[in-house]
Amino acid sequence: MRTRSSPDRMDVDSAGNGPRSSVSRPSQSSKPLEAAVEEFLPSISEAESAAFKQAVIEQLTEVVGEKRPENYENGLFPTRTLDYAYHMLKLLERATLFDSKDAVVVSMSDMRRQLASLVKKKLPIFTQGERSFHWEDEEKRPIEQIVGRWLQDKQKVQINDSKRGPTEDSAVFKLGYTVKKRFLEGGLWPDHPWNSLDIAMPLLGTRTPSFLQARDAELLRFIRGRVMSGRGVGREFGTVESEDAAKPLQGARYWNDIEHWMLLAEGGAQTLPHMDAHGLATYLTIEEGDYGFGWLANPTKKERAAWLRDRTLVDGDKWRYTVLKAGQTVFFPAGTIHFVFRKKGPGGQSLVFGGHALLWSQLQHMLDVIEEQIQYPDVTNEDVSTEIEGIKNVQYIQVLNQALKEGDPGVVELAGGEEEVESLRQRYEVYLAL
Repeated sequence: MRTRSSPDRMDVDSAGNGPRSSVSRPSQSSKPLEAAVEEFLPSISEAESAAFKQAVIEQLTEVVGEKRPENYENGLFPTRTLDYAYHMLKLLERATLFDSKDAVVVSMSDMRRQLASLVKKKLPIFTQGERSFHWEDEEKRPIEQIVGRWLQDKQKVQINDSKRGPTEDSAVFKLGYTVKKRFLEGGLWPDHPWNSLDIAMPLLGTRTPSFLQARDAELLRFIRGRVMSGRGVGREFGTVESEDAAKPLQGARYWNDIEHWMLLAEGGAQTLPHMDAHGLATYLTIEEGDYGFGWLANPTKKERAAWLRDRTLVDGDKWRYTVLKAGQTVFFPAGTIHFVFRKKGPGGQSLVFGGHALLWSQLQHMLDVIEEQIQYPDVTNEDVSTEIEGIKNVQYIQVLNQALKEGDPGVVELAGGEEEVESLRQRYEVYLAL
C-alpha cells in the first residue's frame, strides 16, 4: 500500500477510508491476546511485499527465458507451468502496491460491525485475528500437522498438475501417500508445482469466521437449509453426487460444501486472474506460507468488459497486489477479478483456510455476476456451463425467488424492503425463464 506519510506501511481508519497515525503494538491490558489483536489493523509491509514480488518475477523470468507462445504449435506452450509463468510474469511487471482507493484494511472488531457497509465498496478487505483453529504442536508446520493428521495413504486428492498442457484438464488425482511425500519430503524448488483447490475442511475445530456470523451474511446457510430440508427445520440430509456423468441428478437434493474448505499449494504455483463462480463472495485466511494476492482494482465497465472477453488481458494500470502472512485474512466480494502468486524456496508452500458466502444486501450484485459468468464461462474458477454447476445457479435463484414470493417479513427486511423484493423477483423470473 502506498501513502505519502509512510514509505513502508499503510494504516487506515476503522472503515478503511484513509491514512491515520501509525498503529503501535497493543498495550498491556487485561484483554486476552486474541481480543487485543482484533482491535488492530493487519501489518502489511510494502518493502516485504515488493521484495516478494521481485523474487517471483526473477523466478518466472528464469522459467520463461526467451520462450514465447508463437514458437510452439498452435501458439500454445507445451505445459501449464510455462503458460502460467509467461502470463503471470507480464501481469506482475504491471502490478503495483495498493492504496486506500483500491482496498480496505480494517481491524477484526470493525469488520464484524461494519461488514455490510464495507462490502458495498466492492473492494478486497484485509483483516487479521480470524484464525479459528489452534494447532497442537508449535514445533511443527501446520502443513505437516494437517497432512499427517488428516490425509490417509489411499485417499484420492485432486491436484492441479502444471506439467500438463494448456488444452489438457489440469486436474488429476493423486493418492494421499504421494501427496504426503511431495509436501513433507519433496524439495522446495519443484519444476512443475502442485496446487490443490478442492479439499473439504477436515478439522472440527474450525468455524465460520466471526465477521460472517452477522444476519446479512446468513444467506448461503439459508439457501442450504431450503435445498436440503425444504421449509422444515429438521436436520439436513445430503445426496452424494453420482460419478456416472451419463446419469443426471434427476431432481435429487444436491449441495456442495462451499462454506469451508482448504487450499494447499507448493511454492511457485501460480493462479491466473479469474472470478469465483456463482456470484459468491470469498474469504481466505492464511495458515502457513507467504501468499501473494492480486486483483483488478476499480475497473470501469469498459475495462471489465474487455477482460471478460479476454482473461489473458493484463493491460492498463489498475492491477494491484499485496503479500499476506499467517494469521491475515482477505475477504473479497462476488465478481472480484483476482490472482495468486507464490514463490519457490523456504516458506513457499502455503496452506489456506477459506470459504464462500452470500450476503442479503448483495442480491442484485450476485445476479449481475452470475449473468456475466453465464455469458463468459471461461472467466471463473469452475465451469459454470456444465450440468452440475448450472444446477447450482438455478438452485440459488429458485430458492430466493420462492422465499421472496412467500413474503415472510423477516426475509423481506433482509432483502431490502418491498420495492427491492419486487425488483429482484422480476429479475429472477426473467432468469428462470431462460
